[in-house]
Amino acid sequence: MDRVYESNAAAGPPSPPATPSTGYPTAGDPVAGIPATRPGDYWYHMVTEEILAAISSAGLTPDHTNLAQLRDAIIALSSQNSAPVGSVIAWTSTTPPDNYLECNGAAISRTAYSDLFAVIGTIFGAGDGSTTFNLPDLRGEFIRGYDNGRGADVGRALGSAQSWAIENIVGET
Repeated sequence: MDRVYESNAAAGPPSPPATPSTGYPTAGDPVAGIPATRPGDYWYHMVTEEILAAISSAGLTPDHTNLAQLRDAIIALSSQNSAPVGSVIAWTSTTPPDNYLECNGAAISRTAYSDLFAVIGTIFGAGDGSTTFNLPDLRGEFIRGYDNGRGADVGRALGSAQSWAIENIVGET
C-alpha cells in the first residue's frame, strides 16, 4: 500500500470538503432524482492515510506491490500487546487458552517450541537432552519471584522449588 495512482496524482493532499455529506453511501435513485454517493478525492485520501498509518505504525515500509501489508500490519500491531513468550498467566479453566501450554512439567519439542526454548532453555529440565525440554511444573504450586540479588531468598536458583515449610521468617520482638 502506498500513494500510487494510475494517473493525475497531485503533489499534495486534497482539502476536506467544505460542506461534507455525512452518513452512509447510497446507489441513488435516478427515478426519484437522488444521485449516487460520490466519495470524492478526500475520501480516497482519508482511507489511504488510515491504512498507511497502520502500516507505518507496525514498522513496515509502504509498498504498493505488496497487497497484504494491511494484514501484516494488523498481525504485527496486535502481537505487540501480547504477553511475551515464556509468560505464565493465571487461568481459571482446566484447559489452557489458545497458544499457551499447561505448566505441568511435560517434555516438549525444542524445534516446535523454539521461541519458548530460546527463553527458558533447560531451566526446568533438559527433556531427553537433545530434542526436548521441560516446561515448569506449577501444578499445586505458588509462583515465587526470583530473588535476583535482593537478598530476601539468597541461594535460590531460577526455576527451583521450595518445600511446604514456612522458612526464614523473622519477626520483630
